[in-house]
Order: sequence, then structure tokens, then C-alpha cells
Amino acid sequence: MRTPILLPLLALALAACGGDPEPAPAVNLADNGAPVAAVPTPRPSPNATGPGTALGLTYLELEDADLVDASGRELAEVERIEADAAGSITGLVVELEGPPADGKMVRIPITGLSIVADGDGYDLRTDRTGDQLAALPAAPPR
Repeated sequence: MRTPILLPLLALALAACGGDPEPAPAVNLADNGAPVAAVPTPRPSPNATGPGTALGLTYLELEDADLVDASGRELAEVERIEADAAGSITGLVVELEGPPADGKMVRIPITGLSIVADGDGYDLRTDRTGDQLAALPAAPPR
């Protein structure tokens, strides 16, 4: 006879556990009520120094970077970082993206590169073209 009483209590307890739904994300509105895109918070300038850093970026930030041209077009992806015995980064091995040498691995010096913020990371900008990178000799295997 207790079963009829327990079932409604169980249903009530389960309903209470559901919680309130998540509130909708806030939307920025212009004075006229039209939605506007949020302005991203500026990122601090890179400032890493010492062994295992270059251009103000850490080893991990460099390893996550893409190589882009002056217009921001991706030319290559950083595959590995080369350093001397003291830990100073001397160059990067990048894998070229797209024609004329898609997939070719080349070594580029760290000098002549600049950093560009990209989302939550950084890209490296070069003044070289895709053809100039493709003309470089293939990087030696590890």
C-alpha cells in the first residue's frame, strides 16, 4: 500500500533536481536596439624572455603558431623549434601549406619574423612569399 505514495514523491523529487535552465548569453545592443559584436579584450604584448623564448613568445606559443604572409594568409605551420646548446631559439622548421610545395618541411631563421595576435595565440609574420619558402632546401629530418 505504500507504493502509491512513494511514486508521486519520487516524481516530485526528480522534478526538483532539474534546476533552472541556463540564462541566455548577454547581447550587446546599440542605441537603436540592434545587436552589435562584442569588442575583444586586447591581449597583452608577449614578454617572455630567457632560454626557450624568442620574439617574446615561449616555446609552447611558438610551437602552436602558424607562419603567415603580410596579408595574413597562412603559408606554413610550425612543426619544431631549433635551439642551441644554451637553449636560445635559433630557427623553426615549418611545414609549407598549399602549392607549390605543400607538405615540404623547411628551416627558417627566427630573425626577420614578427608576431601577430591570432585569437588566443600568436602567428608569425614573414616578408617571404610562398614561392620563396618553397625554394628553400628541405629541412633535415630529426
